[in-house]
Amino acid sequence: MALLTFISALLLIAFGLLIYLGFRRKAINNPKSFLKKATDVPGKRLVLFGDSQTHSTLSSDYASMLRSVLNKTPVHVINAGKNGDTALGLLHRLKRDVLPCRPDLLIIYAGTNDVLQKTTLKNYSSYLSEIIQQVKALKDIPIALVSFPPLGENLRSRRNAEVDRFNQVLSELAAAFKISYLPFNETLKAYLSDKPQSDDSEFSMRISRLLMAAFKKYYLGQSYNKISGANRLHILTDGIHLNDISGGILATMLQQWIMKQPAHTGLAHQVDLSD
Repeated sequence: MALLTFISALLLIAFGLLIYLGFRRKAINNPKSFLKKATDVPGKRLVLFGDSQTHSTLSSDYASMLRSVLNKTPVHVINAGKNGDTALGLLHRLKRDVLPCRPDLLIIYAGTNDVLQKTTLKNYSSYLSEIIQQVKALKDIPIALVSFPPLGENLRSRRNAEVDRFNQVLSELAAAFKISYLPFNETLKAYLSDKPQSDDSEFSMRISRLLMAAFKKYYLGQSYNKISGANRLHILTDGIHLNDISGGILATMLQQWIMKQPAHTGLAHQVDLSD
């Protein structure tokens, strides 16, 4: 009985640690951490504002990839991602996690959870519009909206037709506000175009798949690319989150966008992070 109790306690601790590592751990250089140590540091402040794909405890850490190629430039990459967040969640966090950082550049990258939680297109547009308006009212900075990835890799699925409609909203908002639209979704589709189709199912949210990906990453030490390969996927680990191929594509896309901004960051060369 004592041994069984001991084993049960170990399993409970192991499960709790897995939840912390995969879902609850703070993002690297999150807004609170940045503000605590660097309130008046020189250089440009780039805020990445998004959901779990930005938070990067269960998804490829594209924020750190970007940070690594900008480390010799005056650009501070602040990770304002939060697992499970929606456009409404971003709006609620704006005054806490973004505006106090006084960003010089802002990336907005969210929508996956809005599709999963059935946010209406009208509300999705309204929430993001309010975020853009509030930021521009304080400081007219370069802002980019990033189209979000497919849900599963069956590009002909009904769910991905819905993803396309949400990304169309992002494109229309970018045009209306005269800000940048970064076609990440479209780039991933092009990447998949010459890959063998291995996912022909309709996407369904499976918590067990997320937990297994976290287990393989944090307990077995597997790479995100290996995890996605085991699931017969090319760019996603569990049908939702990025592996290091898609994470590298996004980091490179953001790097190129930064280079084109009027307030040049001084990055001397392009580094392809997609391999």
